Amino acid sequence: MFLQVKNLTKKYNNIEAIKDISFTAKEREIICILGPSGCGKTTILQSIGGFIEIDSGELILDGKNIENLEPEERNIATVFQSYGLFPHMTVMENIIYGLKFRGYKKRDALKEGRNMLEVLNLEGYENKKVTELSGGEQQRVALGRALIVKPKLLLLDEPFSNLDTKLRVTMREELLRIRDHFNITMLFVTHDQEDAFSIADRIIVMNKGRIEQIDTARNIYSKPKTEFVLKFVGSTNIV
Repeated sequence: MFLQVKNLTKKYNNIEAIKDISFTAKEREIICILGPSGCGKTTILQSIGGFIEIDSGELILDGKNIENLEPEERNIATVFQSYGLFPHMTVMENIIYGLKFRGYKKRDALKEGRNMLEVLNLEGYENKKVTELSGGEQQRVALGRALIVKPKLLLLDEPFSNLDTKLRVTMREELLRIRDHFNITMLFVTHDQEDAFSIADRIIVMNKGRIEQIDTARNIYSKPKTEFVLKFVGSTNIV
């Protein structure tokens, strides 16, 4: 398996935010962690990204243990809910920002940046400030900045929460296109069932720091394994 998460546990003041979390992801798979607020889904994402220290467990990416590595050493990129763009920089400066830490010369970085703008349908935006962009355009810039460093795994925290309904549909399609273009594995967190059901290959349903079910959208809807999953997905299928 490309990504292996084994027995991941994280406590805050003796309260377990996540307990014994285990799952895998194949290459090019889109996995969604779905659940209500406070269920531990963001803690899982931050643990994999290296932004918080785990109490116990193993994280294996492409055959390599990464749980003790710094975030920048893990070959993982994260797109945060707030996008985390630099407002004083142009679109191009934001997109190529990570390349200066990879030893790229300015000319080569700009070439990579232009290629990324083309892939993301942002040609002509390179000199705009990110504050001049719409929510969907800002999200594409954030995706470009994450993808330009060629990560093995892309993490997305509530990627659609700041978008209106029409833009959400567009960005779901965009994520699928990006997955196919870059052949990248994605892990995203959401509390929105429609986001999960529309693009995830498999869904991890979380509740109170534990996994309730890992399955395809179809099986989670038609064959819920626990009462929580049944009620969370919707009481319409209770007979």
